[in-house]
Amino acid sequence: MRTVNKFTCLGYCAVDPERIARDDKTWCKLVVTTNSGTQENRKADHHRVSVFDEYKAKFVLDYVKKGSIVYLEGELRSRKDDEGKTWWSIVCGEYNSRIELCEKKGDGGTTKSVTDDDAPPF
Repeated sequence: MRTVNKFTCLGYCAVDPERIARDDKTWCKLVVTTNSGTQENRKADHHRVSVFDEYKAKFVLDYVKKGSIVYLEGELRSRKDDEGKTWWSIVCGEYNSRIELCEKKGDGGTTKSVTDDDAPPF
């Protein structure tokens, strides 16, 4: 039986992306906020996103800023800390992930995106 782990999110970037360099590789972290509920009962959810593909990380660091509308597809992962609390995060790796920068209607309506098909051949 085949299984699927895919997370799709459209929300606002809550903070400027953070560049991280380890082991000669560059990746980045960001937080995307989504809203649900009616205007009177609005609830905000904050999703931690890690971008491990260097090409996609460069795109995020160059174009995505706090307040940007971001569409992303990635993999949902969990981990437990020392106290037993479970943390969920979205991972955009080299495969099966997508990041798009969306603009509001009044901003010209164009989008920029990076997918696996856009990556340079190597």
